[in-house]
Amino acid sequence: MKRMINRTIGPGRLSFLMVVMIAWLTTLLVGIASAQQCKPLLIPGKRTLYQRVVTHPGANLHISPGDLAPKPQKSIKPFTVYYVYERAARKGTNWLMVGSSSNCKIVGWVKENKVSDWRHSLTLVFTERTGRQPVLFFNDMQPLWEVAASPSPGDAATLLASEFMAIKEGRANRGPDFPVLAMEPPDQAVSKERFYLMPIFETAELFEGVKFLKLASIDPGSWQMPEELDLRTAIVFVVDTTISMKQYMNRTLEAVRKIYDAVEGAGLSDKVAFGLVAFRNSIEKTPEIEYVSKVISDLRDGRQRAEYERALASAEEAKTSTHSFNEDAFAGLKMALEELNWGPYLSRLIFLITDAGAIRNDDPYSSTGMNERGIADLAAAKGVKIFALHLKTPSGGRLNNYGYAEGQFRALTGH
Repeated sequence: MKRMINRTIGPGRLSFLMVVMIAWLTTLLVGIASAQQCKPLLIPGKRTLYQRVVTHPGANLHISPGDLAPKPQKSIKPFTVYYVYERAARKGTNWLMVGSSSNCKIVGWVKENKVSDWRHSLTLVFTERTGRQPVLFFNDMQPLWEVAASPSPGDAATLLASEFMAIKEGRANRGPDFPVLAMEPPDQAVSKERFYLMPIFETAELFEGVKFLKLASIDPGSWQMPEELDLRTAIVFVVDTTISMKQYMNRTLEAVRKIYDAVEGAGLSDKVAFGLVAFRNSIEKTPEIEYVSKVISDLRDGRQRAEYERALASAEEAKTSTHSFNEDAFAGLKMALEELNWGPYLSRLIFLITDAGAIRNDDPYSSTGMNERGIADLAAAKGVKIFALHLKTPSGGRLNNYGYAEGQFRALTGH
């Protein structure tokens, strides 16, 4: 903005800037005015399910609908999931106002043709390679149905796999009617560290026990990561601040500082941001504990260490016991996933630090109504990797809590 002011601006340029500023202020004021009651649009015919979309490569966020509207960031990571709050048309182009969560966290407008509707939250993984052939991906439902309905589906799939490899290796030409688009690598299993991410748009069960899936994927031969994209990392600590953590709180915060020190020591402070979320348990059951979960620090540039240290210093333990040894860790994780600004970061990490397991959806005082699988799916949809630092304290040992907590953390982290 300073460079613009110091230049001579002609009448046409000034008009354009005024229009941009008015559009930006209008969007901002509308967002502020409706922040308390705005909700995402519902899927037609549904009463509780919100509209969500998955972004395509090359999608951009704009402050208001229209190609000339300013962009709050250079580009959006492909397959980012957004909630839809409004639909509008500008000069023959449809636009969506989207948010990063269902809690009115509006991030901007995106072109409708740069997203796909996403009505499913399914998460699937490939089974171990032993005893099965590589998975084939078909370009249409009909040829897939023909293979599945054939007298020998295994033989038909094997033949198509052989033909696909011949085409890929240049030993055969691809005919216009060849139905296979891609195939799982035949010489190695899918890595648990570098896995495929393919949103599921539709499911159909045309044969008992057999699901057909319509997937999205990125063709690596036709898209590349924008060169100007800033490869930054977000690290958020989700910390148990209940009374049982009292004697371990200083060591917990010291562990956080050591990670910060390592980033600084590597000269990466400008590439890493840190956030902090605290959690306790039900204030309905125990009002004296003050909060269920709380954002102590949104994601903050690594060079703002003094501000982050002040946030760490404010992370004090509760003065009253909660209603159970297991705490509402899922509330802290859900808040971190939905309320922090993950948008500018390609690498997204959460470190959960606690001495106990988490209350689940079967606990009457659960604030989220979720279990570990639901939280893991939510994290996967946002591209966030969760790590758990479990403090095995004497209290947890006496209550036989170790195994319960470990099972949950394995489900959360995938380890």
